[in-house]
Amino acid sequence: MADAILQTTERLLETHSLEELRVADILSQAGASKAAFYGKYANKAAVVAALVRRGVDEAIPVAEAALQSEHMADRDALARAIRGWLETLSGHRPLILAAIDGRARHPELAELYQNAFARLRASIPLEPALGAAVLAVAESTLEGYLRASPHLSDPEQVSGVLASTYHDLG
Repeated sequence: MADAILQTTERLLETHSLEELRVADILSQAGASKAAFYGKYANKAAVVAALVRRGVDEAIPVAEAALQSEHMADRDALARAIRGWLETLSGHRPLILAAIDGRARHPELAELYQNAFARLRASIPLEPALGAAVLAVAESTLEGYLRASPHLSDPEQVSGVLASTYHDLG
């Protein structure tokens, strides 16, 4: 039943924001009872956190691989690696946006978000202040990309900008 709840929540996030999402909708569409839901999850944010955790577990290793030294020295190689990371993240767009939007209201989402970025920060082979600057640019760019901002919709262009930012600061 937990898998049905997770799959239903992920599907519903494609058309609903986290705040619009209702536990009743999840239960109805998953064919689950309140007991099944609340026996596993404290609230809808906990379900989203479980989904985001899965996405982070998939996306962070891709990002860490992109930040390996063989990619970092060559701007084009880094851009290609970042493009692969963006493709991975695009597959989790609704979840990532739910985490971004929900982090101010839901501590479990804020903690997941902070931990994911701390892992990424640890992977950036720059002094801490420069690494934090690169990550801040990447975070803002990523959010714009996932929200389909008109200026950040092309993954090739976005990955090129992020690779250039790293090389300009590094």
